[in-house]
Amino acid sequence: MLQSELAVTAELIQKYVDENARNAIDQAEYQENYNALVERFNAAQTRLDAVLVQISGAKARGQSIRVFVAELEKQEGLLAEFDDDLWCSLVDYALVYSKDDMRFTFKDGTEIQA
Repeated sequence: MLQSELAVTAELIQKYVDENARNAIDQAEYQENYNALVERFNAAQTRLDAVLVQISGAKARGQSIRVFVAELEKQEGLLAEFDDDLWCSLVDYALVYSKDDMRFTFKDGTEIQA
């Protein structure tokens, strides 16, 4: 959808530039219309870039979840003791601000304060 918006807007810009080259168009009006088309294109590109970042993040989270599930599937029964591999597949990083303020950020982006 956004890619087709970009393609359509780019085509409109090219047609407008071509029309300006072939016909006498008031240059102030041309510049105003051209700038509006360029703004439309840039806005669509910005939205597309944001969506691509979201898709990339979702793919990374999905991969993290697959790794975590694979680690869980390796376990036999209930966990009886701490498992380094399982912990590392789940937690992205931990920040310790004080003995009463520790924050754990999981690979899915969830943060808890302990």
